Amino acid sequence: MKMKLNENAAKVNSSDDIENVVFFEHQIMQDDYTLDNDSSFQKHKDLCLIHYRFEKIHFLPGINYESNSFSLKKYLYNFLSIKAIERKNFKVLHNFFNEVNLNYDVKEIWFGNTFWHFYIRKIYPKAVLKMFDHGLTEPMVDIASHEKSYLKKQLGRLSKAFMSFLFTKPPFLIYDERFSILGNEINESNCPYFINSIDPSYSFKYINENFKLNIPSESRAALLLPITVKPWINKPNNIEEHKAYYSDFVRFLEREIFPIFKKENIDTVIIKPQMWKHDFVDELYKILKNKPDFSFIFLPDISPNLPLENFIFMEQVKVLVGALSSGMYYAKKIKNSLISVTYDEWYVEYTMRKYGNTFKDLKELREIFIEENSSSFRCLNPDISLR
Repeated sequence: MKMKLNENAAKVNSSDDIENVVFFEHQIMQDDYTLDNDSSFQKHKDLCLIHYRFEKIHFLPGINYESNSFSLKKYLYNFLSIKAIERKNFKVLHNFFNEVNLNYDVKEIWFGNTFWHFYIRKIYPKAVLKMFDHGLTEPMVDIASHEKSYLKKQLGRLSKAFMSFLFTKPPFLIYDERFSILGNEINESNCPYFINSIDPSYSFKYINENFKLNIPSESRAALLLPITVKPWINKPNNIEEHKAYYSDFVRFLEREIFPIFKKENIDTVIIKPQMWKHDFVDELYKILKNKPDFSFIFLPDISPNLPLENFIFMEQVKVLVGALSSGMYYAKKIKNSLISVTYDEWYVEYTMRKYGNTFKDLKELREIFIEENSSSFRCLNPDISLR
């Protein structure tokens, strides 16, 4: 189970001595993660598989994420229960491998946002672990860790060695090599680990050929990435509270964003929901579609709701509006001429004022990428920040 890193992962074919095997993991979510987890997961699965044309795709069973904590204290306090979960996970995976008759001399294990690789590595201990950052969370944690004192860093290394001995899935990342589209920028910052950089123009070139929106070639378009207020609202599935939020959001758009669109001669605004947390975003479209200033398009009405990077290559897309996210940084890396606008500060202030809570990551992303390491990410940070 090995691939060459200079090959396009969605098109690479197996050779006589190398066979590529893809594992798709069934994610078990909290009951209130979306309105309908089963339906959302099926849509997510369909979208993911659009990109892959491998000979073999195996659908992994769901992994128990109860031990999905990076707290050393929690691990030690819940030692027996976590070990029981690990034994169950390992048994499930081992039985699965036997059922599908996976008998390989595994050379490399490629992984992103999953924990199955810990267990696969236990079955194939000589395999090289190659990790691909799935977002900004991993570099955010790494960059922040440079502030620790020498003593704390040494204690951390000892703790990692001890926890690796005790647990199959210790409370930290394990890999032999690591890759990111933002590798160069991360290495330029205060990250204590070397990250291999992936060339996005090569990695995503097949996307440009296969996923194009049917909008006039002369259009000047903006991609609008709305972020929901779930789970911060008091009743997550209450449509009236979502409608109230989107009404406030539209007033913000009219006051702060629409003038930017007019300045850049934007005539088409494409509303692109998140792949998972997209509940009630159609309510935003219902409010906007009759606004006279622009032509509004709800992306799921005309295309599979694929990740943002699929549509950035389009010549018509000139402006990107969203909260801070990996998609915004990847998009800017792919197309540096893009004008990127973030409203994360408005969102944090709004949710804190109205609901008393917010997405903690937004605050930390701003601190680490924009305030503390602005020189490293100067070409990728948003061009305009609104509050």
